[in-house]
Amino acid sequence: MVLRLLLLVFVGVGWAFHGSTPHARRRPVLSFVTTTTTKEEDDGGAASKKTLAATALASFLAGAVATAMYADQFVPTGLLYASLVESPSVREAGSLFENMLEAVSQGYVEEIPPSELLATAAAAMFDTMDPYSEYVAPERAPGVVESVVGRYGGVGLVVGKNDEAVVVVDAYEGYAFEKGLRPGDRLTRVGDVVVEETTPLKTVSEAIRGKPGSKVEVEFRHGWAKNEDEGEIVELDRYDVRRRELALATIFDGDLAYLRVSGFSRETAADVDASLRALEKSRGPLKGIVLDLRSNPGGLLESAVELASLFAPRGTVVVAAEGRGLPADFVDDTTTPLEAPVFYTRIVSQQKKTEEEEGPSSSSSNRRRRRFECVADAADAPFRGRPLAILVDGQSASASELVSAAVQDLDLGVVVGEKTFGKGLIQDIASLPFGAKLRLTVGEYITPSGRNLQEVDYSRSKSSSSSASASGGGGSSSSRRRRRRRRRL
Repeated sequence: MVLRLLLLVFVGVGWAFHGSTPHARRRPVLSFVTTTTTKEEDDGGAASKKTLAATALASFLAGAVATAMYADQFVPTGLLYASLVESPSVREAGSLFENMLEAVSQGYVEEIPPSELLATAAAAMFDTMDPYSEYVAPERAPGVVESVVGRYGGVGLVVGKNDEAVVVVDAYEGYAFEKGLRPGDRLTRVGDVVVEETTPLKTVSEAIRGKPGSKVEVEFRHGWAKNEDEGEIVELDRYDVRRRELALATIFDGDLAYLRVSGFSRETAADVDASLRALEKSRGPLKGIVLDLRSNPGGLLESAVELASLFAPRGTVVVAAEGRGLPADFVDDTTTPLEAPVFYTRIVSQQKKTEEEEGPSSSSSNRRRRRFECVADAADAPFRGRPLAILVDGQSASASELVSAAVQDLDLGVVVGEKTFGKGLIQDIASLPFGAKLRLTVGEYITPSGRNLQEVDYSRSKSSSSSASASGGGGSSSSRRRRRRRRRL
């Protein structure tokens, strides 16, 4: 409570000085003035001092009141709160941008909303960096959280849009699947929204989603239906949906376990462990395990480390991470859906880059790099040492590559398939004011043998950009950021 009160006072004082500072002292990029003068302006003296004092007091009160109302929106969290330090160069750049934004919004020949200018500036800034860092507008922020925690409010559908209709890509068992929806079904109505060829996918997804516990009526037609009048109407319950990344667990040839893992959410490693135990209990000892990570785009780091730690010897490094923006607690090695933690994290070095590596214009306070190592420590790992095969392809990325690299480098099994995607960068999600998010690359993964999984060098030099495009992983920013038109509901 005391810290909150101090925050209110300091921010209020900051707003007071900013609001009472004359424009001449703020050094605006452009000044918009008129030639009209008033008697009060000519008089100056006491009137100017009174005006300045009144403005300062009003600004202070306004700052205190506004901060009290919106304090939670101005408290940075995650990466911003843990890692960022005050930098004169950042403060100078921010001041210049603020002045340019004000000048453009007030003086440009056509009126442009400041939010649109911000989005354009952010997109241009992140296009000079790697393809994963981005500004996330408030309306997109819930989807970012969903991708991390693996839970969301909906009916258990994955829908996509082709040239003609909005169709079901997947129906989760225990949710919409139980009501009869199947992949390939065409949605024709969701609540009051009639789904036509021109209906945006976002409109359909917003109509389906809602508060857990509520219901929505959906009209659809099976993919095998021949006539348009063969539609069905069902009422779907909205739940706090848990996304299952373990798509299949079965037995081949009597004693060979096959598990299809489509992603890494919080429960993935626990689901794999439980499934293997259940298969062995029902079918007898397993003589081999196949983990299918093809087209697996990755997910939570902790989940990938947990899965690798189920097979790795205790005390071996499964993966390392290095970066300037890695907070001290960026890996959660204590909270787990497993019976007990299966790995621990240690900080092995905190060093600063030299001026030649970092550049002379960098702030020395921002150069510190941390190196973390995730060490396998599973006490109960009955499948450690079993024959293991990992299936991968060109769409296996990030967390799935970490598991594959650990298996390969530690000689825990064989990796079979195609060359993987090559994503070895670490992103953190930070909260910004007004519900926005910042997805920022803060580090890089290092495999047990010292390899960096990132194939493409996204440095700013032209030579590196050219080689990135030639290697097949670069291309235009629009192509790098293109996403499949699918939504989980």
